Order: sequence, then C-alpha cells, then structure tokens
Amino acid sequence: MARRIEISAAAFDERETDNFPSDRFISALGAYARMATDLLLPMVSEMDDAKLAAWAEELEYDGLWLGELWGASSIVRLTEIATATEEIDLGTAIANVFSRTPALLAMTASSLNDVSGGQFRLGVGTSTKKAIEDLHGADW
Repeated sequence: MARRIEISAAAFDERETDNFPSDRFISALGAYARMATDLLLPMVSEMDDAKLAAWAEELEYDGLWLGELWGASSIVRLTEIATATEEIDLGTAIANVFSRTPALLAMTASSLNDVSGGQFRLGVGTSTKKAIEDLHGADW
C-alpha cells in the first residue's frame, strides 16, 4: 500500500550533515522508517497454515505469502488463513497466468480481498515451463 510521507524542510535539509539521520528526521518519518517484514510460507509442511499465520501476525509481520508451484492452491490456503488473521497482508507468490484467465484472476482476487477484509495482494507470474506444459498441459 502506498503511503504519503510529509517531512519538514528543516528535517530533510539535515541529510547533508554529520548528524543525519537526526532524531527530528526519524521522528518525522515515524512508523514509515521501518522496513516491512514479510514471511513466505513453505509449500509443503506439517505446520497448520492458519496457526502459523496467526503467530506471524502476533509477531507483527507485515505480510504473508504463499506459492503454488506443485502443491495445493495458494488461493484456497489463503482463504483459510484469512479467517484466522485480521491485519497481516496475504499474498500469492505467485499465481500463474497460464492456468487462469485474466477474468478468473480478477474475480479470485476480488473475492479473496472481500473475504480477508482488504488484506489480499495478488502476485502473478509465468511459473515455469515444466509446470505449465507438464502439469497444466498448456503451451509455454
């Protein structure tokens, strides 16, 4: 999510001094000075996804991502996770574009975003040639 950060000219001008970043500059940035910390869940694990996600949210991770190369659908797994979390961003890493039409991707993203209360982030990509041709039977 894009955020607008407003910093006073005086705080910004201190960047050229030995005192950079100054307390005034850090204070102006506030919470935005912190780098986001996300977690990529394993595709195959004996851990319960929803419990792991709730734990990550409790530890104040910013986002949680699921891939789906050969395993289960990340969309289904993220739907379960959405029921166990309240604020952590949830995303696909990646949902491949060869096995889903653009309309299906859009409907899926919209539905999961609704179910999750706005937590969902759609990550798309091409996957791998082997997965597309061997698993999905589509041309690369």
